[in-house]
Amino acid sequence: MSQDWESKLMTFEEYARKKHDPVYIFDVEFGSKKVTYFGAEHNHNPESPMFDRIEAEFKKADPQIVFVEGMYFSQGGKQKAIEKYKNTDRESVIKNHGESVYVFRLAADAGIEVDSPESSLSDEITFLLQQEFSKEQIFCFYGYRQINGLHRLADKSKFNEELTRYISVFQRDSQWKDFDYSPEHLEKIGKSVWGEVRGDVMINDGYRTTPVPPEDKKLFTLINQINQEVTHFRDCNVVRRVVDALKTHDRLFIIFGSTHAVMQEPALRYLAESYDK
Repeated sequence: MSQDWESKLMTFEEYARKKHDPVYIFDVEFGSKKVTYFGAEHNHNPESPMFDRIEAEFKKADPQIVFVEGMYFSQGGKQKAIEKYKNTDRESVIKNHGESVYVFRLAADAGIEVDSPESSLSDEITFLLQQEFSKEQIFCFYGYRQINGLHRLADKSKFNEELTRYISVFQRDSQWKDFDYSPEHLEKIGKSVWGEVRGDVMINDGYRTTPVPPEDKKLFTLINQINQEVTHFRDCNVVRRVVDALKTHDRLFIIFGSTHAVMQEPALRYLAESYDK
């Protein structure tokens, strides 16, 4: 594996200048092997035509292994997830979980190997601490990034329950002694960063955590910078996992948000050019 591929990942400044469709799909051939990358628009609407496109691309790819975004498995957790989502109702899976779990379900139903190529949450947290971000800043980023996703839920009555559940996962993986993990503390930190209005957890404001530099530079804070760092960390891990998977599989289908797809594509194409396995 070439050593300079990381430099081929698109920068956020380059991405900010690039125009692309909300759904971004591409294929990359590594010799006789093939990767089908579905860059999704994060969505919880079962009526969205994107889900028919996902299923069509999935069938066309005929994958031997499937990668999905954002699923972190504890020991034995992946098999439990397969049992949970296999043959479940399409509409409820999409409404409650979005496109990644929908693709996880497609793989489970077809008996295809499935995994999430994500770095572990604990590894990400350790990395960010090494970059000298504070615990409060890291907690704020992960909490409000999750809040962005919760605002896409069709059933908003689950908002507080799901936020509390996520914070418990974050607490388990960070294990900071004498740290206040309460939702109230999260919102207090958020309001210290963005003010009373933009820090309100019930406000849907994607600019709070986006890694893409906005035109209005005043909207860019340390929390956005954290997302830039962790997105690069995640993208590097995903590219490595894709190449590793091709050592034992010929056809891979992967679904991540379209930003990840666009930014990873140059590195994947660069590696494909020199692929010798």
